[in-house]
Amino acid sequence: MMAENTVTSSYEDGMLYKIPVGSIHKDPNQSRKYFNEEALDELVSSIKKHGIIQPVLFRQDDKGKLILVAGERRYRASGKAGLKEIPAIFTAKEGEELNLVENLFRENLTPVEEAEALDRYMQKKKCKQDQLAEMIGKKRSTVTEILSIMRLPEDVRKELRSNAACSRRVLVEIAKEKTEAKMRATFKKFKERGLTSDEVRKITRPHSHKAEMLKKSIEGITKVIKAVKITDEWTPDQIDNVKMALGKLEENIKEFRQKL
Repeated sequence: MMAENTVTSSYEDGMLYKIPVGSIHKDPNQSRKYFNEEALDELVSSIKKHGIIQPVLFRQDDKGKLILVAGERRYRASGKAGLKEIPAIFTAKEGEELNLVENLFRENLTPVEEAEALDRYMQKKKCKQDQLAEMIGKKRSTVTEILSIMRLPEDVRKELRSNAACSRRVLVEIAKEKTEAKMRATFKKFKERGLTSDEVRKITRPHSHKAEMLKKSIEGITKVIKAVKITDEWTPDQIDNVKMALGKLEENIKEFRQKL
């Protein structure tokens, strides 16, 4: 079988071109899936008045098709503004990686879009989390946290894909639930009650919350004991009562230590 011919690009890497809007195709692997229509309309008005200030990036696939790499908001707004051509810089670098990094650093993605973009890229490249972290300039722990959102059920992620108001921290906490049923239940409580991330954490990690409360109680008792000053004004009965109370406290502490 004859190998399929590839097209030699007539574009030079890093050069600026005027490209017909209809000649550039959207990248199906674009990380960002949701675009705020109100913000897009504002950009359309700006473009009508000032034109395109920042060029988009494009590449060429092996069949010669021009693929948008970065700047889809500008691309969409240009079409709505009625522009026939758009300033565009050609890049010979891999489109998906540039698209991913650009969106991550501009913080344009919702938490779910961010997680899905990282997961898709990692699966495509068959790379590990530490390699992915190095590539996008984030800590390994941050990448692990973002990818944990992929544990959420598909229906929950679909609902949140266009919701930038729901923070990553909340979703990470919900994703810590053991089953999808529990994740859905916690997500429902979050929506209905307008819970904060700390309140969601109390649901997903109740034992952790109780341990934190106990720690604070112990710290409070310690401060009280340290603040007590035994003086000559104390009667023998008062001293005996304090000793008895401390003895009971010591017994309770020993009993609690055995349970840990």
